[in-house]
Amino acid sequence: MKKVQSRRLAGVSLAVMAGGLAATFPFHTTSAVGLLLHGGFEAGLVGGLADWFAVTALFRHPLGIPIPHTRLLPRNRGKVTDALVSMIETHLLNKESIEARIASFHLTSKALDIAAAEIQRAEVQAAISGVLKDAVWSFSWDPYLPWMQDELASLAAGVDPKPLLTIAADEILNSRHDETALDFMLGKAEQWVLLEETRKLFGNMSIRAIERIELQGMMAFAVNAFLGFVNEDKLGSILQNLLLSNIESLRTEGHPNREKLLGAIRREVDAMRDSEGLLAALEGWKAKLIGALLTPERLTSVLGGLQSKLLEALEQPDFVARYIVPLVSRYIDKLRGDDAALAASDRWVRGKIMHYVEENHSLIGRLVRENVDKLDDETLIAMIEDKAGNDLQWIRVNGAICGFLIGVVIEGVRLLIV
Repeated sequence: MKKVQSRRLAGVSLAVMAGGLAATFPFHTTSAVGLLLHGGFEAGLVGGLADWFAVTALFRHPLGIPIPHTRLLPRNRGKVTDALVSMIETHLLNKESIEARIASFHLTSKALDIAAAEIQRAEVQAAISGVLKDAVWSFSWDPYLPWMQDELASLAAGVDPKPLLTIAADEILNSRHDETALDFMLGKAEQWVLLEETRKLFGNMSIRAIERIELQGMMAFAVNAFLGFVNEDKLGSILQNLLLSNIESLRTEGHPNREKLLGAIRREVDAMRDSEGLLAALEGWKAKLIGALLTPERLTSVLGGLQSKLLEALEQPDFVARYIVPLVSRYIDKLRGDDAALAASDRWVRGKIMHYVEENHSLIGRLVRENVDKLDDETLIAMIEDKAGNDLQWIRVNGAICGFLIGVVIEGVRLLIV
């Protein structure tokens, strides 16, 4: 609307100057005022026409006549585009100005603020949960099994069993597991001794042992008399009662026999700390255990179970809010308080951005050139006139007014001189 008004005003100014010139013709020789006005309108008409010519010549041939040095913008379009690209690349968006502008931004702090805010949103948490589910579900352990086998085997092989023996010995002695084990074994022994089959076994073994003894004289007579007095059942009962009596003495707290046996057991337990034989046995057992546990099948089964458990956990609606969000929030707070880390991160980000700018800075000018080249002459002229046409029309108005004033001044000076 303003463009139409300013163009109309420019036309009106020319019309006024032309009308004024025609109206003052009868008076320019008879009246000083008529002379002044005539001179002003004449100069204003010349100034308005000259500025109309100049403004029009920028974009097209005035009145369609191909006058030299008119239609300047279309004829020099390439130079204008080159100048525009050069101005943008060299002055407006040069690498130094971009770097200076980026240097004023605290990029990492801004990114952390955005991350801290966004991670609290339910939509973001749902997206994180989906990404984690996809990652866990699609993850395959197969490429990593040989490496895991080697690492776990190396870790297990490096375990020294000697501290385990020391821990076991201390636990046995301090917690009196030796007494517990002894009482357990004595209980089992008592159960076995009380069996009918055990009593018969004792009797049979005793009779056979006595019969194998080779004796002569009175000793042979006494033994044979004894055998005639007892049988297998009696001998088995005697031995059974004898063993039960000894077992009972070993089970009695404070009994000398029990204390002696416990003392011997404790010495053996204490000695196992440095037992080379036991250490060698443990090393062999450890090697067999590693070979049995760290098979690809067993590792796959264990890791697959862990993967399933993790997927079940991720199905919980609040998993991300309970575990992931606090973890990320703590890390963000930690980074916010680490000025050195923030500065280093900013330097790294700026370096990456400037590296990209260095490699692609010419694309700015190329993009400007391509966009300008897409426009035909008429479209380009229309765009310029749309943005600057109002001011261009005011040049014509100002030319007419200034010409009028200058014409009045010139005629006034001429009157004074004459």
